[in-house]
Amino acid sequence: MKNRWKLAFSVLFIFNIIVGISLFLFVRSLSVDGDFASYTEQPIEGETLLEVSSNKERLLHLIHTADIDADYEFEVDFEGERVRYDSTIAILGQQIGYSIFLTPEVSEYGNLSLYVEQVQVGFFDVPVSMILSGLGSAADFPDWVISDPGNERILVQITEIELGESYFLRLKEFNLAEDQIQMELVAK
Repeated sequence: MKNRWKLAFSVLFIFNIIVGISLFLFVRSLSVDGDFASYTEQPIEGETLLEVSSNKERLLHLIHTADIDADYEFEVDFEGERVRYDSTIAILGQQIGYSIFLTPEVSEYGNLSLYVEQVQVGFFDVPVSMILSGLGSAADFPDWVISDPGNERILVQITEIELGESYFLRLKEFNLAEDQIQMELVAK
């Protein structure tokens, strides 16, 4: 009976070592290349034609019901003044959940900077710059979404979303604490 416990403990110990090494190698494969330069926004001028106000509940409804062409499932939610993004990633053939906690900030040019505060893969906190570096090269973002590891943010260029040649959107306010989201439709 005593040998069974020793064998079971040894198998469990070896399994934990293999999982630990695998996670370490996975995180190392996402290391920062150093080739990333911080992105600088350019101002776009125009006349405001329409102002739109919304709130967290309506924005979440839009995100959850939109026909987003993604190869994976994800969930977005608001926790206080932060945005929480949840999804899964395959590691050693197993789907492991991960969460990214983001703090939104509207730039002076009307785009949305999502500053990454924390990344959790399973139960482990992972360095933000490593994840953003790997995310930028591995994720299939639209052209108007930029991973900026140098500033530990994801830049959503609202002004670059295609609305024809004559119009663009500009974010005015994204205040989760006061439940205020405002944007403008602008003529170039």
